[in-house]
Amino acid sequence: EIVGAGTFAAAGAQRCVATLDPAPFRIDGAIDERFTTDAEPDAPADAELDLDALDAPEPIDGDALDLGELVAQALSLALDPHPRAPHAPDDASYAEPAPAVVSPFAKLAALKK
Repeated sequence: EIVGAGTFAAAGAQRCVATLDPAPFRIDGAIDERFTTDAEPDAPADAELDLDALDAPEPIDGDALDLGELVAQALSLALDPHPRAPHAPDDASYAEPAPAVVSPFAKLAALKK
């Protein structure tokens, strides 16, 4: 069993979902993953999910472990999926007014006039 543990830090900017301006971020995260070279047979599609298996080590394909990919996955999960710039207005200012309910007979009533 191989343990990949450590910390990472990242800083950058994403596009704000409201204004499309840069929304700066700073992320400090930790990684703690276990890997194994023991090949496990694939479970059948109708097998029940074993909660203890969720903590099982990830299998390694080949003879190398890409730690950069491990950090990239952790970073992508830590990023805000809906970033907002500090000066972005709240969501209420973007709410569109509800459209007026138009009767399907309104056009016919206009023809009678």
